[in-house]
Amino acid sequence: LLQLTDLEFVLELGKGSFGEVVLVYCKKHNYYYALKCILRQQIEAEELYQSIEQEKKILLKIDHPFIVKTVKTLKDSK
Repeated sequence: LLQLTDLEFVLELGKGSFGEVVLVYCKKHNYYYALKCILRQQIEAEELYQSIEQEKKILLKIDHPFIVKTVKTLKDSK
């Protein structure tokens, strides 16, 4: 089972209006992942709850060779 604590930051891949995407490495699985990070304060301030939930549902359903596969969603206290 993949946990946030298993991931090590490698480098920032990009920044957008809804957070940033970073490359992380998981020693446990010997695998690299792209991790999209969105600040809870921004979600609250801009009331993005529905948008975030909708994006999550869509990305978890998509399975196409030209679209990055969503493996898991995680959240921490920040």
